[in-house]
Amino acid sequence: MDEIKGKIRVGFIVSTTISLVLFLITAQAAANGPVVKPGDREGTISIVSFKKIINERPESILLIDVREPEEYEKGSLKTAVNIPIDDLEDTIDSFQVDKPVVYICETGERSGEAYDITVLMRDDLRVYYLDAVLTIDRQGTYTIEPLVE
Repeated sequence: MDEIKGKIRVGFIVSTTISLVLFLITAQAAANGPVVKPGDREGTISIVSFKKIINERPESILLIDVREPEEYEKGSLKTAVNIPIDDLEDTIDSFQVDKPVVYICETGERSGEAYDITVLMRDDLRVYYLDAVLTIDRQGTYTIEPLVE
């Protein structure tokens, strides 16, 4: 009987230890930031991944809207910072490395250009861009349509 109790106790300890390790791995992954799933093109974030991050953990990325201020004022995502594409090179040194950078614009063209600039100037950043048609209203409600090629 004591042998059975000992095996049960060992099994409980092993099971508890495994659960704790899995919890710590999950917590560490969450602390390291969002899981950004790449899109089909180099440097892009998938639309599904982008929506998931924006809806669940928007603060986990540095979201940069590279449109002009007049466009930004007509509506942008709540956590987006406006840095027009022409001002990017002057501000890129201030970006922290603790969060992935995701660029957005209306069609993916300027955000793709921002990605290219960033890769050339800051190889220490995790950087992506949304390559899609993005429409945002003043309340921050958005729609995303894949680009038709």
